[in-house]
Amino acid sequence: MDPNPSNGSILHLDLPVAMDDAKVTIYNTLGSVVFTTSINGNRTSLETNLSAGAYLVEVTGANMSNTLMLTVK
Repeated sequence: MDPNPSNGSILHLDLPVAMDDAKVTIYNTLGSVVFTTSINGNRTSLETNLSAGAYLVEVTGANMSNTLMLTVK
């Protein structure tokens, strides 16, 4: 995931393997969903338009699940 820290507008994800119908969910520190989308493949760019703060980025697919911390300045 890059850039991290981010400016909040675009987020790039590089997954270790290509995934079909993976789900990306971004949560704020209160646990509210602030962004969600489905992706295919192993590299994607997302227009997130997030405000400054800390977020959890969760990527889930058929064979994996991973959660990363994202900081937006």
